[in-house]
Amino acid sequence: MQPELLMLRHIARPDKQIILPPVVLSENIPYTSDGMYLFPENVEIMIGEKFYPLDRGLIVISPNAEDFHLAHEYRHHWQWMNGWEFDGPGEWQQRKTYKKSIIDYFMGSRSEMDAHLFSLPYIKKDFPLQWQEWLIKERERREGWIDRY
Repeated sequence: MQPELLMLRHIARPDKQIILPPVVLSENIPYTSDGMYLFPENVEIMIGEKFYPLDRGLIVISPNAEDFHLAHEYRHHWQWMNGWEFDGPGEWQQRKTYKKSIIDYFMGSRSEMDAHLFSLPYIKKDFPLQWQEWLIKERERREGWIDRY
């Protein structure tokens, strides 16, 4: 069994009622370098030179992706299966700075922020924790917490 599928089963363990989507490894992921979730549809998609049905959704991740990327994309599947309306910002937009891009991307979308927070326990590298620090400080700045102290 694929290690990615085993990890997905571990991540999804509390959600036994949810049918898991297939996981595909690909280096050619549009708009991002680490992963994407494709919502269930009655169509097929070609990745590489192979067709995959989207009837259960599909998680596509880079072969170099960390576990937290898989958890993030699974959370989008969980959101779909639980009736959330996806409010993601669409494709990645490079803003003035990398930090500003991260802040705008996650703070501009309830579903992206939820997926980010869900994936935090699976982090093995520091950069997502740096993102979290930026997001907390931005929230404090927007709500005026910083000015109060």
